[in-house]
Amino acid sequence: MKKLSKFFLISVALTTVVMFSLSCDNDDTVDNTIVLSRLTLHFTSKAENPETIEIKGTTNWSVNEEIEWITVEKQGKNLIVTAQPSRSLTNREGVITITNNAEPTKTAEIQVTQDHGTPKKYDFILGGIPIEHLSPNGRYAAGEFDIKGIVFDLYQIADDSYQPAIYGTENENLISDYSFSLRGVDDNGNPFAKAVTADGTTTVKYQSAQGGKYTSYLVKNGVSTPLEAPDTYITGDDYKGVHADLISADGKYLLGRINADGGTWISCKWTLNGGSYEFDEIAPYLVEYNASNWRFTRFPEPANINGLSVMGEYSCGVIRIPQGGTIFAPIPAKFIPYIYKMSDDALTVFDEEADSRASFVTDDGTLFCASPYSFPFGNDRIPYVYKNGTKSTFSEWVNSTYGLTVEDKGLVTAVAKDYSVVIWFTNESTGFVNHFIIVEP
Repeated sequence: MKKLSKFFLISVALTTVVMFSLSCDNDDTVDNTIVLSRLTLHFTSKAENPETIEIKGTTNWSVNEEIEWITVEKQGKNLIVTAQPSRSLTNREGVITITNNAEPTKTAEIQVTQDHGTPKKYDFILGGIPIEHLSPNGRYAAGEFDIKGIVFDLYQIADDSYQPAIYGTENENLISDYSFSLRGVDDNGNPFAKAVTADGTTTVKYQSAQGGKYTSYLVKNGVSTPLEAPDTYITGDDYKGVHADLISADGKYLLGRINADGGTWISCKWTLNGGSYEFDEIAPYLVEYNASNWRFTRFPEPANINGLSVMGEYSCGVIRIPQGGTIFAPIPAKFIPYIYKMSDDALTVFDEEADSRASFVTDDGTLFCASPYSFPFGNDRIPYVYKNGTKSTFSEWVNSTYGLTVEDKGLVTAVAKDYSVVIWFTNESTGFVNHFIIVEP
């Protein structure tokens, strides 16, 4: 038998080492265990830089995350995670799951956290214009006075002062039947009617036809469609009919008023159901109409609407209770705030808060009011808050929510869905002064 050459033995040994090495690598691949270069990610509130995580153990992996404030991108064996700046009042947290597609039971998790934003207060004088509207996403604010409107970006702040982006008033869709501007704003900062859906496509309006009757319309992508309402409300008399005023951010709820007899206003709503809107009155028993009591009242609106929460969970307003009197000595009406839950017709009337105005309500049922109910709106107004059935002053609520100090005066007009923005105004010697609390990154 011939002896094996030294070269052959060395070759066999090297081959064995290489095969063993490959076998080890194959064992790792077959195991399908995911190895991450990092198990946690933390972002500051400003989130200035993306973070990178290397994925080992497989090249066939996928990402599963349901975190609204981050975006993820696969780049080869790396996962790039980018966070949005935080305007949240609390720290954020979430989980990213990496799955091996070859063996879906093999997963790995990345814990993601982010610091909360910082609330800041600003005062802003805007040529006598009170800011009363906020876009559904809370970024853009709007106001109008004497048909002069303005829209500006709340996030565009330089040197602790606002640099508003002003829009014109030439859009005819912003003018009501009485040529009074209803200055709203959508999520892209475009001026709009008083209320608009988050995608900017849909609003509501009302207009009078020949003979003075009023009909309400849904306006979607510029196309107006009449909203159904009982024929008994659609008459030929001046100012009677149905007036649609507000729409929720998702378009599920519409809110309006009925002028049934020329003197009594009844709140009404439309609810989206199966692609069409169903009409319903809201508590017509709020006020028992008495013509003699209203005879010397300038504003006969017993069920007045002041606000609809962003997603339409609640609406609010005031009940006007006439006090009668004579033409020479009319007794002013009393104003009592109410809150109404749109989904189940639950009505709460705050009888103990006479001569107050319910100015805004949030989707969790937090109600903002001001007392007394007087004109012009100004320093004599004392704002307060009802949350979970408990009353507090506005300054107490601001301090507990944002850790800031404010005075108890003015009228709250808008609160963002996530509480990242609060807007109120006062009437000072210089005119309307708008006040903002904005949670900034």
